Order: sequence, then structure tokens, then C-alpha cells
Amino acid sequence: MKTRRIICALLAGVVTMLPACGSGDNGEDEQTQPTDTSSDVETEPSRENTPDSLPDDLDFNGLNIRIVCRDVEINVQEISAEQTGDIIDDAIYNRNRMVEERLNVTLEAIPTGTDSSQNANAIRSSVMAGSDDYDIVSGSQWTILPQSLEGIYTNLEGNKYIDLSQPWWWSDYIDELKIGDGPYYFLNGDMSLSSIQNMSCIFFNKVMIETLGTTADELYQLVLDGNWTYDELNNYTRMAYRDVNGNSQYDESDTYGFYVRVNTEPDHFTYTAGNVMCTRDSNGIPSLNINTEYFIGYMEELYNLYYNNEGVYITDDESLMINRFAEDGSLFLINRFVAANSLRDMNSEYGIIPFPKYSEDQEYSALVHDSAAIFAIPVTVTHYDEISATLEALCAQSYRTVIPAYYEMALKTKYVSDSTSGEIIDMIKNAAKTDFVYAYNYALNGAGLICRTMINKKTTDFASTWASIEAGAEQGLEELIELYEQLEG
Repeated sequence: MKTRRIICALLAGVVTMLPACGSGDNGEDEQTQPTDTSSDVETEPSRENTPDSLPDDLDFNGLNIRIVCRDVEINVQEISAEQTGDIIDDAIYNRNRMVEERLNVTLEAIPTGTDSSQNANAIRSSVMAGSDDYDIVSGSQWTILPQSLEGIYTNLEGNKYIDLSQPWWWSDYIDELKIGDGPYYFLNGDMSLSSIQNMSCIFFNKVMIETLGTTADELYQLVLDGNWTYDELNNYTRMAYRDVNGNSQYDESDTYGFYVRVNTEPDHFTYTAGNVMCTRDSNGIPSLNINTEYFIGYMEELYNLYYNNEGVYITDDESLMINRFAEDGSLFLINRFVAANSLRDMNSEYGIIPFPKYSEDQEYSALVHDSAAIFAIPVTVTHYDEISATLEALCAQSYRTVIPAYYEMALKTKYVSDSTSGEIIDMIKNAAKTDFVYAYNYALNGAGLICRTMINKKTTDFASTWASIEAGAEQGLEELIELYEQLEG
């Protein structure tokens, strides 16, 4: 993802020169004239005042813009929220009213399908039937991306109003998901609050870390020095284990380094560890890059973390993971930013750090989970310019007000009690990304989740696992490229 600061520079202060006193040759005091300190240096606008390139005189005569989204709280909220007194709800409500007034439109959220596939299938059925039911599509990345090559969404290349050079669009992220250097049919940016909420992170319990002879500041410094690695995670996790009930058995009432699932978390471990599953030719056409020594070695490391560390408790229950952390039953919570919503009543203070490095020479990274929302415009729309201008305005205003409300005032202030966590959250957000193979996994015979498959099967036998999916993955990629070329042609 294109690196962008969450806090823009504030207006620079003006230094005022005070009159200086000296002594003339005649011994009388001589006062110098005040110095003119006016400067031609331009200051950077604050985040909330960052301008967009939309014309000032746009007026769409009360057009109703219908936005279809998953019927799940996190997805409905980022599209349409009521004033509730909650800082996020109010920011989204005010954003929508500002855009409606600016463009003379009305915004309507149409929640459709609680499941990602239900949502995507309803959109496909509508568009394939030629129905003009929706103007903007908001859907899970893993379902909308393959659909974008089916010809049901509009090519956004050369759009009159959408300006990918603006900081509210995640242009590097979009490029990673494209096939080739030409058309694109989807968007992601600051309008997708769910994309930020779904970034990988690790929560740690400040009380428990001190029982291991380490302070929160020391753990933060380990991260900031670039030394937060799998070796360190393994060591802390192992040290945290306590047989609380004394029955010499590993059960969920004991204290652990962390509770973890065999689904979801392996994805975030793998794609933050320096694994690059896709390479591209000079035309931007992707190829698979999974069968590498780096990935094979990494999977052995991940296997050992899951199955050879007594401080790890494997479960399929995310609520158990979160609840045990909240009640001081685990040192770490391996999850995403969104888990902070479930920790509001936690008594012990916690901090936030990134996923560890597989090797010290890599950079820290964060994966945006594939359930995060991306956006598209159906080919059935009849007011393309008006809709694209509305998307630009919504994303720009999200950058100015909604993201600061969530990221600065909620995540970094309300849920976290120290300034260093805020600094590290900035670092995580700026390093967040996706991967082509991960994002298109379900069209690639499961290649993007091979890590999850191996952890599920409790195996380090990459050769046989890869052999079972390679042909289907290569065929799936060929089909994706063919679909892209048909659309481009």
C-alpha cells in the first residue's frame, strides 16, 4: 500500500524576531528596526483541509445514489451510520450529510446478504438481469475481485472524477490486485473503514508482560529497533505458559502465550513474514511464486510455533481467544485492529505491536484481511459521472474526518493508553498490504491459502501439498488472465 502518514503536518509556526538593542559609536542606545519575517514558503494544509480536484459547481439535482453492501454491522456502518454519540458513527453520518449537500444527492445504503457470497451473488444476479438496482457496490474483496473480471463492473481507467493520485485512494494496493497495466474495475481507499479494521496486529497484556521480567517499554523498543522476530515471539509465548489448575494438562483454563485458530491467523502470519507469492512480467501479468525455499523454510517455522510451543493453545473459537486475553488468560492476542472493539471493558492495560519478522532484514508488514470491503460501479448504471464523483467525494471526506476519528481518536486514544502504541499503530497502518495470490485465492485453487491448508493438516510437507493444487492454481491463473484480456480487448 502506498505509504501515507495518518497525521498531516500542521501549519508551520511563524517565528517573530524581537527588536535588538545595541550601542552606537556616540555611546547612545540604538534600536534596530523590526525585521520583516514574512515568508514565501508555502505550508502544507492540514489533513481536514486537504483539497480534492472535484469542480466546485457540481449539482446532481437530488439524484439518489444507492450503495449495496453486506448486511453486517461493520459494513453497513462504513456506508451509512446514524448519529449515536459514538465518535465513528457521528463522523460517518456527518461525512454523508456533507457529501449530500455538496453534490445535491441523497445516499441510500442497501444491505444485502449477511454472507459475502450471498452479497456477491445478489449483485451478480441483478447486473446480469440488466437491472439498474445499485449505483455503487461494496463487497468483500475475495468475492468482488473475481467478479470484476466477469464484465459486470465498469472499467474505471480514465475516469473523469476519480483521482488515484490523491492520498485517500490506495493506489499501490489497487495495482497489486490488477492484472496487467491497463483497466481496473475496483477501488479501495479510506472509504473502506473495514480495510483498516482488518489490518493484522498483535495486542499484548501490559500486566502479564511485567510478570515475565519485561516492561511494555522494553517490548516496544524491541519492535522499534527492528528486533521483534519469531524467535522473540516464541520465547515470550513459551515463558507465559502457566498450568493454573495443576492438572499437568494443556486446557483452556491455563494461562498461555496466546490462543490461536488454524483458520485466518495463518494468513496474517504468512503474508507479514516477507513471503511474496506473486511476480509480474514487464506488462504487469502475474505468475505464481509459491514454490520457493523461503516459503518452505517459513512454513516449518510457523508449524513449530503452532505445534511445538507449549504456550500456544489452538482453538476454532475467536470469542475464546479474545475473552481469555481480556481476562488476563493470555499474554498476546493475535488478531486485527477490529478486536479493539471487544476490549473496551478489559481491566488490564494493553499495547499493540506488529506481527513479527521472519528475518531481521525484512520490514514489518500487515495484511489486510480479504473480508475487507472494496468498491465497484456496475455496468448497469445510468449516471456514471455523477456516481464516480460521489465516490471521490465520499473517499476524500473519509480521509479528512472519518479515518482520523477512528484511527486517531478511537483506536489510538480511546483503546490504547500510551503514546508509543500510537507510533507503532502508525507504522503498522503504513506497512499494510495485500497479495495478488491471497486476494484471488478462491479462483486459484486455494494457492493463496496454502499456508492455512498446511497448518490445518499439521504438516510441513510442502511438496505433496503443492503438488495437489499446483495444476489447478496454474489453470485458474490462466483463466483469470484470459478474462482480463477479453475485457481489455
